[in-house]
Amino acid sequence: MLPRPALYGEPGRVPFLGHLRVVREGNAASWGAAGRLREPVEVLPAYHLARAVEGALALAWEALPADADRFDGLRAAWGALRELHARSGGLAGRLELLLLGVDGEGRAVAGTGLARVWELDEAGARVLTGADHPLAAEADWLTELPGVLQLPRGSGALLGVREAHSEAGPGDADWTRRCGRRIS
Repeated sequence: MLPRPALYGEPGRVPFLGHLRVVREGNAASWGAAGRLREPVEVLPAYHLARAVEGALALAWEALPADADRFDGLRAAWGALRELHARSGGLAGRLELLLLGVDGEGRAVAGTGLARVWELDEAGARVLTGADHPLAAEADWLTELPGVLQLPRGSGALLGVREAHSEAGPGDADWTRRCGRRIS
């Protein structure tokens, strides 16, 4: 099963400036990420840095062995982001990111800079984490691995929201459009 992480776009003319999304499927697990650059940046630098993050995550996941599990993928993702941070001159503190690993045993969620994480499925929307959860904190992922929220297997999409969107949950059926995609 492919992971389905998502983040809302921002109000304005360029709602997805600096946004990224990448999903990779392995033999034993699959991994996905949705994120955005936090601070306002110019269009071309935001585009290039978001694509660099996507590329670094995709390469890290593609290099994993066939038996890699959901946790291996999250560790590889943080390692790739550390390397990109060293090359790009400062990715840390500029990234809001939701990482998701899925395998036969369940789901693992990690991230940084998020106010809440919601799960959305046929039953509706429910908050998985609040403002006091480590996913809401600015994890120092340059020096240590952030914590992981472990969830049972499921098919629901996970929506990471930043502070400005934290109280306004995905209460309507149009939440996927606000994330820049249509899911049937």
